[in-house]
Amino acid sequence: MMGWILKFLLFYLLAGMSVLGASAGADQVVINSADWQDVYLGAHYAGFNNINSNFLISSEHASILLETLDTNKKNILLVESDKAPFAFSYKTSLEGAGFSVEELLASGTALNIELAKRANTSDFIVVDDSYGYNAISIAPYAAQEKFFILFANKKNIDELYGFLKANGVSRMIIYGYSDIDVKSKLAEFKPVVLNNGSRFDNNIGLLKRYKSIKQITLTNGEFIEEGIMSGKEPVLLIGRQRVPDSVVEYIKGSGIKTGLVIGTELSGVAHQLKQATNMTIFLKFGQGFAKGGSSEVKALDMFPLPKYELALDINSIKYNRATKDLEVTYENKGNMGAYLRSSIEILSSGLRLTTLGDRESAYVNRGSTLAIAYKTELNSQNLTAKITTMFGEVPGSLERVIYKEMSIGMIDALDSSSINISKVSYDKSAHKLKVRITNTGVVKTYSKTQVKFLIYGEERVMVQDKAMLLEPGASEDAVFITTLSDTNIEENPSVKVRINYGERESALIKVIEGSYPLEISGDYTILIIAILLVIILIIIGRKKNKKQNNEQKKSREDDSEIIESTDDPAVPETIDSTAVPESINDTTILEQINETAVTWPLDSTAVPESINDTTILEQTNETAVTEPLDSTAIPESINGTTVLEQTNETTVPELIDNPAVIGQKDNTAVLYIKEIQQLLVQKIRKHLLSLKTTQRLLIQKMKK
Repeated sequence: MMGWILKFLLFYLLAGMSVLGASAGADQVVINSADWQDVYLGAHYAGFNNINSNFLISSEHASILLETLDTNKKNILLVESDKAPFAFSYKTSLEGAGFSVEELLASGTALNIELAKRANTSDFIVVDDSYGYNAISIAPYAAQEKFFILFANKKNIDELYGFLKANGVSRMIIYGYSDIDVKSKLAEFKPVVLNNGSRFDNNIGLLKRYKSIKQITLTNGEFIEEGIMSGKEPVLLIGRQRVPDSVVEYIKGSGIKTGLVIGTELSGVAHQLKQATNMTIFLKFGQGFAKGGSSEVKALDMFPLPKYELALDINSIKYNRATKDLEVTYENKGNMGAYLRSSIEILSSGLRLTTLGDRESAYVNRGSTLAIAYKTELNSQNLTAKITTMFGEVPGSLERVIYKEMSIGMIDALDSSSINISKVSYDKSAHKLKVRITNTGVVKTYSKTQVKFLIYGEERVMVQDKAMLLEPGASEDAVFITTLSDTNIEENPSVKVRINYGERESALIKVIEGSYPLEISGDYTILIIAILLVIILIIIGRKKNKKQNNEQKKSREDDSEIIESTDDPAVPETIDSTAVPESINDTTILEQINETAVTWPLDSTAVPESINDTTILEQTNETAVTEPLDSTAIPESINGTTVLEQTNETTVPELIDNPAVIGQKDNTAVLYIKEIQQLLVQKIRKHLLSLKTTQRLLIQKMKK
């Protein structure tokens, strides 16, 4: 009985240990996604944690992958895209093969953040997600130095920033090209920026950060392979068809003696590197796995990445006997601009005559042609040319090459065209970069302009899509629509300009180029505001003058009515008091008393003794205030204020203050006149208070 109990306890103990082992972490990572970023992130997470990774490369590959997985490592983290998986519900297949599976169903930025959280680190490397070259270059370094990689662009940077802010950042590297919005958002984390221009220069700069390198992995950066992502060896990008000169120079000076090239497609390029540097090169061309008791070798699992699509061709080659130029026309058939440099061997009936070529790289825009003239004198017949043209996305990375042998045609075409560049300017308001070109010759001339300038330290090239026709003596602007910030303007005191021109639109073989000061124009903001302010002030002034004139006219009419009504004991019961004088700072507030200056019913509110700079009684005679009827009458001094502007001899004050007149009136008339006087005094007191308040409010408005 005791034996059965011990066996039972041992069984549960072993089962518990198995559960704990499964929950402790994955032994390997499997990625089921058609999106290269998901595959990359899953493989990078595996390399970061020093475990193996495998990924599907097609729906047919799902069953094959089950046979290659390490059956000794039962715990699998399945990273499966929630948008584009190759195999539906691959977790079921893995569990059916005997594995314990944790499924992570996510893709894109959400997957990136989730894996970064699981990595439990505060050290990050940020790369752009447009192409895979930089991502492949940085993967081994990130795995070795324990940085987790984040794909950032201007669309997802806010989401990534929120994660970083909450997680915390100890170290950060921005590797390669990155959008300005990304750089600005991440600036507070004080990142180290590694960007030397081209993917090859960036890669070499990164390799110099390793403490020591014994062996290096050679690839072109156009595919994901498990060995690259493991982080065991640094990666050196060698190009697709040709090893760039900068890579050769780095190997010669680095002391690295051994290289492992991934895939048979790069064996030819690896051989070039071996000849140039005397390196020992090994080729990794397949992977082995056991099946049915025997070992087999199958092709490497390689997941393709976005890549530069460069396509260059040579359309024609002609010798112009009139100008003694060999004219070669190149065409860029790719989806991005390219730099080229050629070496041209001239032969006559198979015998070599001379070799021509480019000392510097020339730029040809996508979908465009470029004619280059090589000065030489050829008098032989049956001329042919062997052309070797190297090209790439930047001048220092000419990793593509074309070879072509062509017959040389003969033409006679003089070219008397002549132009100059008078200025280069940027119109801030219109967002236009302009190059002013003048046809200084006597013939019609075609021109195509190219400009080079910096945008936050990175060179940008813009080229006109079509040639521009200039009449003799005419001046025109080559216009490029672009936005330059104040920082961009500061980093571009001058702009590089190159113009290909000529009489023939198909062969713009003449060149004028140089660096020209950048003039800034077109910031009309202040001028527009000033003009608008002047217009507004004029309109307000006109309306104000018109209103004042109307009120003065009405005031004169109302004054006459008030003065004439003083003999009438009937006084209106209500009079509107909403009118406010137009000006307070003027020495006159009420030049003319009208019916809006009196408010009924009257009260006896006290009037301030002094109201500065305010005139209520402008031309009142001395008798108007020298004989108030009681102690609460009008203050002795109201600073020259006017109530009645032009009181005539028959007004109430004269009737009251002139004893001769009063003596001729009976007591009833005197009392009547005194009542009228009291009413007027009370009205004036109330309006003085109202005007004081209005004055204060208007002064505050005017100050604003």
